[in-house]
Amino acid sequence: LRSPQGLAASINDRLFVADTGNSRLQILTHALQPVTQWGTPGTGSGELLFPAAVARGLLGLTYVADVGNHRILVFDTAGRVTSVWGAQGSNPGEFLSPAGIAVDKRLSHVYVADTGNHRIQVFNAFGILLATWGSYGCEPGEFNAPAGIAVDSSSNIYVVDANNRVQVF
Repeated sequence: LRSPQGLAASINDRLFVADTGNSRLQILTHALQPVTQWGTPGTGSGELLFPAAVARGLLGLTYVADVGNHRILVFDTAGRVTSVWGAQGSNPGEFLSPAGIAVDKRLSHVYVADTGNHRIQVFNAFGILLATWGSYGCEPGEFNAPAGIAVDSSSNIYVVDANNRVQVF
């Protein structure tokens, strides 16, 4: 591992680590033994450029926030890329260095901390944009480089940003 930033656990004794400095996803056992790796450095399909966050969803899908490529990659249980969401930009569905991702398994929603655009984007499990909120600022509902996002079992959304706070939605 080199400069890992994101981590997600699965129920089948696996840890999914965003190995940011090596531009790949490392899969380990809960005893920290290597199992395999997904992705290679680059900009093509299945390639990663500084992945920062990882989340596990329904059906064993793994969602990766690919900061350097300004997109989300979705991997199946075998490590194949099944979908790529977004591109660099500021329009709805586009990203600027997305650094956080979380899955609400109850609603099957995927929440992305779109760090450089200072907003949160919400997708369904298939990559269809459902909502976007936030803008640059320090007032409630505004963000300064949101980077961490989590969802609890009641579908409350927690976001941390460079304003040194946690907001709840």
